[in-house]
Amino acid sequence: MYILAKAAGGEVDEYYDVLEAFCAQGADGSGFVITFQRQLSAQEPWNGDPSTDDYFNNSYCITLGSEATIYGGLEQVSFLDSRRCCYFSEPAATGLGIGRKLIVDFEVAEQLLHLFQRFLRQAVTWGVPSQTPQLNGLAFKDSIWIPPTLSQGRQMKELRPPISEAVTSNSYLPPKKNWIGKADALLMIGYTDSFHDLGWIDSDICNFLIQFENGREYIRAELRMKGQRETDIQKLEDLCQADMEDFSHLRRSGANRALEQYRSELYLLHENKRQRRVMLDEE
Repeated sequence: MYILAKAAGGEVDEYYDVLEAFCAQGADGSGFVITFQRQLSAQEPWNGDPSTDDYFNNSYCITLGSEATIYGGLEQVSFLDSRRCCYFSEPAATGLGIGRKLIVDFEVAEQLLHLFQRFLRQAVTWGVPSQTPQLNGLAFKDSIWIPPTLSQGRQMKELRPPISEAVTSNSYLPPKKNWIGKADALLMIGYTDSFHDLGWIDSDICNFLIQFENGREYIRAELRMKGQRETDIQKLEDLCQADMEDFSHLRRSGANRALEQYRSELYLLHENKRQRRVMLDEE
């Protein structure tokens, strides 16, 4: 089965005690909808009860907009850029009525795709290990994409090429999985100290700042495509930096990591929207 998804994301719902990742055909959430859920309040890691074959409350669940629901049954998830392939067990495919292979092409903002990937991993790696799928190509920590330490980021500062070499007429968009050029985010020492004060660990700070820098790097690329000079882009960045949103509410205690991560993702989305409003004059 194949679909083109124009809506995707992830969220936590404290009222219903669930964490979920979802995608839908329509930008308004209409058409084919698939949701991956797990219990929010359970301890992490939660390996379920391996002595039972009943996966209700013992594994993640997968729900279609048609209200067909199964528990467990996902064998593999593979991402290649914006394409996702899901492989289901035979019983799961029968229960959902969609066949064993589901291919989804995403036509959504990169931040929303990353949000979907992050919440998908948190959902489907929860519960009995026998139902945990193989995950390929999810671009963040705990997958094939492992961030360097902050000290490694400082060392990479020396390797950063000048703009004239890093950006050519055929490479406006920043290369994926390329830490060179991300050093500015890693070297925001004033911010790392602030995050430490809020209870963050280095690996989480690194992930957060790199996502922050990725969003701004795409804005820079769009400005270059519009013919903006580097000096003008820098002035816009300085203006944007001076009015950066406060993040003191992103305190971390580890009591509910899923909720803490969700708040961080929301902050990044709101901050990126603010930056685009300031630098690209978007509403």
